[in-house]
Amino acid sequence: MTEAKSAENRHVAWEYEQVDTASLHAQRDGRGVDYETRLKMLGREGWEAYAVISFEGGGLRFFLKRPVTIDPPPDPGRAARAPIDPPPDPG
Repeated sequence: MTEAKSAENRHVAWEYEQVDTASLHAQRDGRGVDYETRLKMLGREGWEAYAVISFEGGGLRFFLKRPVTIDPPPDPGRAARAPIDPPPDPG
């Protein structure tokens, strides 16, 4: 099976992540990761931001997603449609 054919038999699902600047700031303790660095790290891992909300008291929440390619569930009717080898030649 070629790579193109293999890709046709898969579908894309999404996994999701959130980055909350207030919680990162609280965890920081002077040694932690700031949200800008965290977002850059996630971007290198294939995550992309699709929404951002701002809180009234300050802080941001970033919503991220990245594609996950998975094999589709097996098709129970596929075996019934598979070609059958012809019977051996008796002669």
